[in-house]
Parts: sequence; structure tokens; C-alpha cells
Amino acid sequence: MNIIVSGWPGVGQSTLAIIIAKTLNYKLLQGSATFRYLGSLINLENTGADRIKADELLEPNWGPIFEKYMQWIANNEQHVVTETDISGFFTKGNKNVYSVFLQAPQEVRKLRLVKDGRPNDVDFIQKRDESLAQTYKDLFGVDFLNTEKIEENYSRPLNNSELTIEQELKIIYKDLLELKAITEEEFNTLANNAKAEEEFFWANGKQAFLDILNERRKLPIAADIIKDIMQVFPNEIQNLPQELKDILARI
Repeated sequence: MNIIVSGWPGVGQSTLAIIIAKTLNYKLLQGSATFRYLGSLINLENTGADRIKADELLEPNWGPIFEKYMQWIANNEQHVVTETDISGFFTKGNKNVYSVFLQAPQEVRKLRLVKDGRPNDVDFIQKRDESLAQTYKDLFGVDFLNTEKIEENYSRPLNNSELTIEQELKIIYKDLLELKAITEEEFNTLANNAKAEEEFFWANGKQAFLDILNERRKLPIAADIIKDIMQVFPNEIQNLPQELKDILARI
């Protein structure tokens, strides 16, 4: 079983993906990490207006190749958590994939961005919603903000406006039990530890979970993910704009 975690900007998808990967001992592929890394190579910051500029530059070119790679992962690997915006729209009916899409109103997400130490993103959240929605519609025909479409394509659409991380985890563990991806004994252990995992997160932050995954060799860095994509899809890489190919050649 592979797990896809998607969601709207600032909803907590990266947090949930990190914790799920750690508690299930799955490999974590952070889709956003490859975009952030490529953005840094063209001197764009991972916040505010720069984040939107990076999206507009990279999504039309890198996005289709990355989504193709996500489908390749879904069909060729096991025990992987992928954190991506829209991959679940393309895996409906794939018995090897469980997908969750987190949703919450903008005002809720703004508060979470501040709590997450990203206050610069608050003023840009509506523009980023609109920018991503238009990009995904143009590139993939995906209506990123349409809750009905999300419900049609994802295993677990989840409005987490009033949910704690513990509650999110228990919902997902229950789904995985019903899918026979975990045993009842594993479910009981995971559910009993969910509150402690949330408390550990608030006390230590994302990096503590990432450090654990890294120690377990379950956290490939962005550069290694990009190199793997370049190896799996060499023809698609050759069709990229020269500017982006020059950046990839430096990795």
C-alpha cells in the first residue's frame, strides 16, 4: 500500500504526511520539496510572492513530469507516503493507493500558517489558491478547489477545520485497517500512540520527525528524487525548456 496526502495550501498536508510516514515506517516523498529545491536554484524563496512565482514557472514544466513520476511510484513501489497536491486525482481505482485530501477554509489555514512560523504566506494564500487552481486546470484538467471532485477521486476527503492531528491520524489508521493495509494489533498500537505523536509534534516540530525518518533512511532528499526522475523519464527531461535543463544539469 502507498499513501498520497494532498490538500490546499496551509491546511497541514506536509505535517500529516510526515507523521504518517514516521508512525507507519514508510518512505516519505515530499513533492513540494522538489519544487522548493528547484526554486532555490533560481533564487526564489519558499514564501510569499516568490512562492507564487516559483509555482508559475515550475508547475507548467516540472509539474507534468513530477505527476507522471508519482503514478510510476504508485505502481512500482510499496510503503511510500507521497505529499503532493493533486496525485490522488489520477489514482482512483488503484488498489495499491490510499489517498487523503485535507480541506479547510482560508481563515483557518491563515491561522495555521502563523502557528507554523510562516506569517509571510498569510497575505498570499488566496492568490496562491487561485494560481494553483488555474495551473492545475490548464495542465491536467483538475478542479483543485472543487470539493465534489475531490470527494469523487480521493479515498478520504477530510475537512480538518476542527480536527486535531490525533483525530486525523485515528481516522486514517481506521481506513487502513479496513483496507487490510495494517493489522488490528497494529491499528490498536497506532491509535493508542496518536495523542503522544501529536504532543511530540507540538513540542519538537516537523524537523524532529524528519530527523527520525532520515535516520531510518526513509527520507530521500529533493536532489535524489530529482535525479531518480531524470533517470526514469529521460525523454521528458530532454523536452524541458533549456533554462530548466541547465538547472537540472547542476544537480
